[in-house]
Amino acid sequence: MRSPIANPPAPEWAEGLPEEVVRAVRQEAIRRGVRAIEIVREWTIQAAQSLTSKSEKSA
Repeated sequence: MRSPIANPPAPEWAEGLPEEVVRAVRQEAIRRGVRAIEIVREWTIQAAQSLTSKSEKSA
């Protein structure tokens, strides 16, 4: 008989992220039907673009 894992180990992309962020990524991935790493990539790119545009405006 197999027992379910209550807290499976976090994937590599989740290292260092708050649990709320990991949960949000997983929920969004399920909602879209994609792998969680795709959401992480997308959100990372969006954050980088946002930071870049903010620094260009302040220069």
